[in-house]
Amino acid sequence: MNGSIQQLLAVGLGGALGSMLRFSIALLWRSGSPIGTLVVNLTGSFILGFLVASTLFLGELKPHWKLMITVGFCGGFTTFSTFSVQTMELFQNGRWIIAIGNVSLNVVGCISLSFLGYYLAKTVFTAV
Repeated sequence: MNGSIQQLLAVGLGGALGSMLRFSIALLWRSGSPIGTLVVNLTGSFILGFLVASTLFLGELKPHWKLMITVGFCGGFTTFSTFSVQTMELFQNGRWIIAIGNVSLNVVGCISLSFLGYYLAKTVFTAV
């Protein structure tokens, strides 16, 4: 039971920090533009890709840290549900080109930045 409480606290703390940072970034784009969501999704994808590769070279993080960063921080920080609703609203408002661009940039950009984070960590930690 004690391990479960510690895990919940780790995820909760990471989620709170990720959510607060996401909200702070969203405040930069108050016009309802999906740019803030895109920035958050790209950054979160990079962080997670970097973390995955880092563990290959530095060893696994302690379980509570891993939960706090991956499930907690990245889960609270990235905004797939917000991305989905914003894209739906763009389609509903007839802004098809922006909606398709939003989907393309989020999907291709996030996968690309996951790879970039992974290969950056791999390069850094194999050079050491």
